[in-house]
Amino acid sequence: MPFRLQLVAPVATLSPTGFLQASVTITISFNFFYPTLIQGLGFKGKTTILLLTVPPYILAFLTSVGEWLLQFCLSAQSAAQKL
Repeated sequence: MPFRLQLVAPVATLSPTGFLQASVTITISFNFFYPTLIQGLGFKGKTTILLLTVPPYILAFLTSVGEWLLQFCLSAQSAAQKL
C-alpha cells in the first residue's frame, strides 16, 4: 500500500488533550504578556501593575463558576425529568 498524504483541517484533528494544551499555552502567554501591556500604558510600580491585572482573572473565575452552575442545574433538571 503506497503512502498517501492526507490533508485535514487542524481543528478536525484536535483531540481534547491538544485543546487543553492550546488553552494552557494561551493562558500562560496571557499571564506573561498582560503585565507588560499594563506597564506599557504608563503605570509605574510593580504592585500597581499587578493589581491592575486582577480584573480579567476575576471575570474569568466568575464566568467559569456561572457556567458550572448552569451545567449543574441543567443536568439536575434533565435527571429530574427522567424520573
